Amino acid sequence: MIYLFSAYAAAWFIIFSYLFFLFRRENKLNEQLQFIEHCLQEKQNRKMVK
Repeated sequence: MIYLFSAYAAAWFIIFSYLFFLFRRENKLNEQLQFIEHCLQEKQNRKMVK
C-alpha cells in the first residue's frame, strides 16, 4: 500500500512541478510581449511626432 501512495505522490509532484514551470514560462513570455508592444508603441509615437 505504501508503494501506491508513493507512486501517486510522485505523480502529483511531477504534475504540479510541470504546471509551475509552465506558469513561470507564460509569465516570462507575457513580460517579453509587453516589452515588445511598448517598444513598438514608442516607435510609432516617434513617427507621429516627426
